[in-house]
Amino acid sequence: ILVGGEPFVMPGMIKFLEKLVDMGNAKNLRLNISTNLSLINNKMLKFLGNFKSIFWSTSIDGTKDVHEYIRNHKSFNDIIKHHKLLSGRDEYFTITHALSILNINDVSDFLKYMAETGILEDGKRSIAFNVVENPDLVVWNLPYEIRLKIKEDISETLNGLRDTGYYKSLTWRIDDILYRLGQKPEFF
Repeated sequence: ILVGGEPFVMPGMIKFLEKLVDMGNAKNLRLNISTNLSLINNKMLKFLGNFKSIFWSTSIDGTKDVHEYIRNHKSFNDIIKHHKLLSGRDEYFTITHALSILNINDVSDFLKYMAETGILEDGKRSIAFNVVENPDLVVWNLPYEIRLKIKEDISETLNGLRDTGYYKSLTWRIDDILYRLGQKPEFF
């Protein structure tokens, strides 16, 4: 497991992986790479092709403006470019979306954007919605009426995507999130 931010910026990471390739061990190893994708390029992807398989995990917390506000830096365009670089590879990929009050109103636009890019169309990529549980940011603390409107908006977007290959990629927690958005305050 290679964990980031960006694991490839760590001193010695590439040398370590090169040693595994040189020793002939790479072809038997499955890598799980948690990365912000900032250093991924064709040369790196060719090198990583020496390993048995790769499971990629990265974070995108919304559409461009929302993601860059939450992450406090301009990285969205590079992340999308690098996601497209990974398209068509025989590897699994999860986009983790950290759901909070900062981006809950952006979920529908984010889902539509991701569908338009085609990044998730091949069925080996998915979005995992993880709820930020910080009391100041947790979406369950929003007023009930607002949560119902958000639930309706997300449900409408999902219904529009239901017959696409993209919809099948939304397997992690979206039903649970919609259910909890509809719960009355005494549920919590």
